[in-house]
Amino acid sequence: MIGQTVSAAVLAGGESRRFGTDKALVPLPGGTTPMLGVIVQTLRQVSSDVCIIAPENRAYARFGVPVVSETNPGQGPLRAVETALRRATHDKCIVVACDLPFLSPVLLRWMVRIDFSEDALVPVVAATADVESTGMSRRAQPLHAIYRRSCLGQIRHLLDAGERRLGRLLDLIDVRYLDDAEIRRFDPDLRSFINVNSMKEWAAAQHLEP
Repeated sequence: MIGQTVSAAVLAGGESRRFGTDKALVPLPGGTTPMLGVIVQTLRQVSSDVCIIAPENRAYARFGVPVVSETNPGQGPLRAVETALRRATHDKCIVVACDLPFLSPVLLRWMVRIDFSEDALVPVVAATADVESTGMSRRAQPLHAIYRRSCLGQIRHLLDAGERRLGRLLDLIDVRYLDDAEIRRFDPDLRSFINVNSMKEWAAAQHLEP
């Protein structure tokens, strides 16, 4: 059965300053479904417990999953991950950003099947973070990852200290990293990690099929 061991959350609480409008509600070029709707549909192929982490006053209820507001909004992705883990039905929770419309359910299913004991399962890919760039860089992907509730203590410690960066959390917890070669077996072109975070990136994504 789908998603009996993992929850899933889309982080959609940002201000979309680079986009100029709510990017979660913008369809890809040539499409009609908003990016957030595409992501929710993908996650529902992997988990039966999906939610959106965002202010409740946004028009996201249309996507058919709970919209969960952060207890203290405006503290960045670290607070959003904490909210996702507190709300999750299962010990493990997939966490993805709302600007990754090319997520691969095949890759996500493989990640879910990995029996890891660490606090988090995080891809590291030799690719850039945006669709328009051709350079290469090796980067951890904390917003395409699986976290366990065991992270909560460190997350709260960081938030109490005024920290908002997910990268800092990865420095403190036990992480199992997935390398580029493993990931490409399931997502050969690393499309899952293409960000559509600005109008320029949105235009550059027009040649890609959702």
